[in-house]
Amino acid sequence: MRCFNHSDREAVGLCKACHKGLCSECATDLPAGLACRGKHERRVESLDLMVARAGQVQATAAKSRYIVSAFFVAMSLSIL
Repeated sequence: MRCFNHSDREAVGLCKACHKGLCSECATDLPAGLACRGKHERRVESLDLMVARAGQVQATAAKSRYIVSAFFVAMSLSIL
């Protein structure tokens, strides 16, 4: 695959935001993945933050399933 901006260079990876092939000159290597230099760094960081938060929500939702069930069982027993 070739760089989107430099057709004479091989791409080292894809931008996580726009999925274009990037050479080492055009790419910024972030902890979250590659981004177009000067263009998509913030967007890629935002995407990574959204994915991390979604994982936290899923973990919390899995725990709350048992808490909600226990609450309804307790409430139904208190009515009797």
